Amino acid sequence: MLAATATDFFDGMIARVMNQVTDFGKLLDPIADKICVVAAVVALVVVGDVPIWYAVLVAIRDILILVGGSLILKQRKVVVQSVWAGKFTVAFIAAYLILATADMKSLAFLKIFSLYGSTLLLFISLLIYIRVYRKQMARVGV
Repeated sequence: MLAATATDFFDGMIARVMNQVTDFGKLLDPIADKICVVAAVVALVVVGDVPIWYAVLVAIRDILILVGGSLILKQRKVVVQSVWAGKFTVAFIAAYLILATADMKSLAFLKIFSLYGSTLLLFISLLIYIRVYRKQMARVGV
């Protein structure tokens, strides 16, 4: 999870710095993120390291973001780029998932903090995506 998060972050940064951002990349990157995160969350639910309510929240948020992005692509022919709040949320989820697998009492506080912190960020980032999507749908002449 750490390697996936790091390579995703650096890939995006390199694409922006080298002015290589494409609609295909804007479309594929969040889908890959969501597949990676949901697969990891489900696997950790199965082994008992992550509560099922958390997996449900992550999956619902990701489905809503994908559906919203798909509607904008279909109706407006625009690929909406990921927002920083979403990227930060994925990093926080990754931190929680890493800590969830650690069986160390010294990390218990960080594990709980990252669980509830990432849960809060799930809601905040979803609200930001909804706002971005509503603005995109309200644009005239697109």
